[in-house]
Amino acid sequence: MRKLFSILSLIIITGLMAGGLIMFAHAMIIPAKAFLSPYLLNHAWEEKMNGATDPKPWPWMDSTPVAKIHFKKQDKSYVIMKGVSGSVLAFSPGWHEQTALPASNGITVLSAHRDTHFSLLRDLIQGDEIELQTGSGTWSTYQVDYHFVTDESRLGINEAIDQSVLYLTTCYPFDNIGARSDQRYVVVARKV
Repeated sequence: MRKLFSILSLIIITGLMAGGLIMFAHAMIIPAKAFLSPYLLNHAWEEKMNGATDPKPWPWMDSTPVAKIHFKKQDKSYVIMKGVSGSVLAFSPGWHEQTALPASNGITVLSAHRDTHFSLLRDLIQGDEIELQTGSGTWSTYQVDYHFVTDESRLGINEAIDQSVLYLTTCYPFDNIGARSDQRYVVVARKV
């Protein structure tokens, strides 16, 4: 009986240790993705610059890079991915596909989370420069014109214009601790 108890104890302890290791490994996936994703996104962008068709930063990503944005004053650069799904916005800013292609005539809408990539929108002021690189490698410079706050449902972009304009959007207010917000902070920048 004593031997059976020892064997059962060993099995239980081994199972608990294995379970603990599995939970620890699972918990480390998100920080590991957060650490590695900028490198993988930039690698996919470099592949695109070298002629690759729709390179993915990792095989299961449901998006490909479409542009790269650089905020001069903050010296921050991000790869812009196609679409604004949760899996895109978790790792990078995204391009709303129903709006103009980045750097083309029309209004291009780019979105990112207020507590990650687009937290810097709150610091942009009129005249600040933003650079945008397209898939062809061409850089365009934009200047911040103004910003506004609007309800999410009123952000529809239907206007056809003959110049290139960026709408950089994120949830508002910036310091809201809730996960959901119906307001959007929008920075408008025009190509110079």
